[in-house]
Amino acid sequence: RRRQEQRKNARGKARRVMEEGEIERFRLEIRENLSLASLQVRPGNVLVAVHEPNSLGHLRQVLDEIDPNKADVVVLSVNLAGPEESRDLAKQAEQVVDNYETLVFSRVVHIAEKVGKPVSLVAVAGKETYCLILQAAAKLRSSRIVVGLSSTVSAGEQEQEVRHAWEQLAP
Repeated sequence: RRRQEQRKNARGKARRVMEEGEIERFRLEIRENLSLASLQVRPGNVLVAVHEPNSLGHLRQVLDEIDPNKADVVVLSVNLAGPEESRDLAKQAEQVVDNYETLVFSRVVHIAEKVGKPVSLVAVAGKETYCLILQAAAKLRSSRIVVGLSSTVSAGEQEQEVRHAWEQLAP
């Protein structure tokens, strides 16, 4: 329920921010398979999971620490309001990267530009957030996953969810 309220508030804010011209415009590409080649990133990249546009301190920390000559940064957002199955790729892209995701990614781009470091953006839809994060990290051969603290569950509960997702991950 709280996430729904946050999404609703963020959507309203996204509209206000769009009117002020601060929202980025993104060119969306639908890819069936997430891979190093499709994203043009190197093995050993750092996967940073983001969800809340006002809680990106963990991304800032990674960008401050990372040397872009040694490792790439991939920023992943899981849209919990995932799309219905659709054969229309343009519609599918709009459903995965809705106003909320656009706001999140706009903040990510602003932070990355501010520190002068590149990031690769990825959005996926689904309900099993941590499973999707771990699957993406495995496909991208990430050296590290960085997840910020959740505003909806405790750190202990979040840790349990990650452990459960890890156990479900294929060997």
